[in-house]
Amino acid sequence: FPVTRVDNSWRLTRNNNANHINLAFSFVNNALQSVTGVTNVNDNQWHHIAGVYDGSTLKLYVDGNLDASLVTNLNINNSSYSVAIGENVQALNRHFNGLIDEVRIWNVARTASQISDYRYTDLLGNENGLVAYYNFNQGYANATNTNISNLADKTSNANNSIVTGK
Repeated sequence: FPVTRVDNSWRLTRNNNANHINLAFSFVNNALQSVTGVTNVNDNQWHHIAGVYDGSTLKLYVDGNLDASLVTNLNINNSSYSVAIGENVQALNRHFNGLIDEVRIWNVARTASQISDYRYTDLLGNENGLVAYYNFNQGYANATNTNISNLADKTSNANNSIVTGK
């Protein structure tokens, strides 16, 4: 589970044991809507993954390209669970086994061109609609960094996080 607000809100994850990404939203009426991409992301390459819901369509992007979409127009269930990276705090022990370099969470729907144009760009942290930005640049490259216990949010929102299971 790369990034999730749990099963009954939203999640951007690997699709079970397959090599594709799944974007799912749980809506107020408990309807679960999801899309699964077709791009193989288990190829020992870095991939940029983005999930968007603009109020009418779920969109999943891989490497700046639309990989899957689904038309829907429901209201997202706002869970009381915290956002988690690499874990699902509603259904524990469903860990992500892989590497994550950067996580950006927005409260505005990013356009296809914004996703494609900014996927390799470091953000400042003050971009309009950016809620949380974790660039994982704490510690030392290619080291275990077991002494790192906090993950700093690079926005002024201070959505700092606790690091566990390093």
